[in-house]
Amino acid sequence: MAVKTSQPARLPDPRTTPTIDQVGIEERVARIKTRSIKKETKVQGMKLALSMIDLTTLEGADTPSKVQQLCYKAMHPHDALAGSCRRAPRSVCTPP
Repeated sequence: MAVKTSQPARLPDPRTTPTIDQVGIEERVARIKTRSIKKETKVQGMKLALSMIDLTTLEGADTPSKVQQLCYKAMHPHDALAGSCRRAPRSVCTPP
């Protein structure tokens, strides 16, 4: 029976690794930083991001009040969006 020996992972050879275009990166960052996103679009993006969050509790000792608090948080994700959040998080998960 043959025994496999694992070989250590080899690091890439810096002589053959592509270089990073530092100037190009800095120019791209500068262009992105000067863009302005209108407030309405920012709010829409924040609501979309909030709607993709899964609220999960992995505690084994959850009480009904902790689960109720998690559900409240799901329906009221941020004070600034009070009453205007039509999208709740994707899921609220609690252990049985």
